[in-house]
Amino acid sequence: MTVRQRATWLAAPRLVPLPAMGAVTVIGCVAVVLVVGTPDRLRAWVVLTGVVLAAVAASAVDDPTESVAASAPVARRPRWTARVATGAVGAAPAVAVVAATGAMALSDNAESVVDVLDAMDPGTLGFQIAAYLMIGWAVGAAAVRHWGPGSGVRCAGPAVFGFHLAVEATGHLWPRWLPGAEMGTTGWWRAVLGLATVAFLLAATDPARRLSWRRRP
Repeated sequence: MTVRQRATWLAAPRLVPLPAMGAVTVIGCVAVVLVVGTPDRLRAWVVLTGVVLAAVAASAVDDPTESVAASAPVARRPRWTARVATGAVGAAPAVAVVAATGAMALSDNAESVVDVLDAMDPGTLGFQIAAYLMIGWAVGAAAVRHWGPGSGVRCAGPAVFGFHLAVEATGHLWPRWLPGAEMGTTGWWRAVLGLATVAFLLAATDPARRLSWRRRP
């Protein structure tokens, strides 16, 4: 790895809206303490926090220096992947803090923190929020690719909220377009996460290098 490549990777964290994600975490903690009364309600508020985090974190691909960086010897995919990885490192503890704060608030009602967290089905919850994050990054990357920096978060935010509302509104009537997985299960959200990840990797490919294996030398 060259010095310029290393500098590009190390600069990734400054493009991630960590202060905004911290603010969402604080608001989420206050909300779960004030309004939750059951593990089901806590889960709903943790999911909502994850949706907002996904909308905010989508701006990680909105680099205002994209036109300059595009001419650097570092491909778009590793640059954007570094930002996404940094955003994921910031979002994971944020969701965990909100969930733990709510669980501690509920544990006063003769339930332990562990019991509350187990009732929330943490495995499925984790894949669901991860899927929302990756959907936001995939839509944001596609928007920046087609319309330039600044369009990523404007497109990703409504897309994440729209997908969440569609899932909540349709419930078990959601089309079974993912073979072998019931809507809302761990396997279903894992499949959604996988599809969103593939979409992000495709959107993050440099136009000049896309499908380069088809070109003759």
